[in-house]
Amino acid sequence: MSKPGSGRCPECGEVVELDLNAEVGDRMYCPGCDVELTVVKLKPPKFKAVEEFEDDDDEESVHEVEEDDDWQDDDDLKEDEY
Repeated sequence: MSKPGSGRCPECGEVVELDLNAEVGDRMYCPGCDVELTVVKLKPPKFKAVEEFEDDDDEESVHEVEEDDDWQDDDDLKEDEY
């Protein structure tokens, strides 16, 4: 049985231990700066910091409002609808 390897956090340089059953794509946290890391290579272990917000131009934003949505502003409501 081989020993787990260790690599360095790309953010702070802290040594990060790799579990025996780790696979490329696994996520873990740096013990030094608590940034979330993704395993990008097993031998030697290499990590990449996970970006907090991944921006993908191909996907529509959840926060976008389509023009034909039938929601109303409070100003559009009649007095008796309050």
